[in-house]
Amino acid sequence: MKPTFVRLATPADISYVANNLRQADADEVRAATGMDARLVLPSQAAGREILAAGLRHNDRAEILYGVDPWPDTDTVGVIWMLSTPEIYDHPVEFVVMTQRELARFHERYELLTNFIDARNERHIKWLSWMGFKFIQRVESFGAEGRPFIEFARYKPCA
Repeated sequence: MKPTFVRLATPADISYVANNLRQADADEVRAATGMDARLVLPSQAAGREILAAGLRHNDRAEILYGVDPWPDTDTVGVIWMLSTPEIYDHPVEFVVMTQRELARFHERYELLTNFIDARNERHIKWLSWMGFKFIQRVESFGAEGRPFIEFARYKPCA
């Protein structure tokens, strides 16, 4: 198994991932915000804890992700992830890393939630496999008014 790394994202990590996103992730960012991910990611990074992960030896980030607190509560986190197509070159490492990070996020938040573009079928399957439940389909969401699906995962019982 090739080693993975997780670290706080650097501006270079953010730039690399933003410029090399999976097409489904780029489409999702545009649908939600109306903007190109190459503009959204760097502008949204200020003041946030964004994590970067790489699945190979070369120290290059392939994934950006994080969890932001839901307003007015400390038990709900809004989880998100954007990635390059390179994650599919290392599926086992990707799953191991994401399971570990979800467990870490659940140390702080009882509930993890967000919305996903209904067209992002591959990540919808991944979310289901990781134990997320699909709450509702919103037919007109975001700047483009596309269908998105709300998902959530409660902290597993000990």
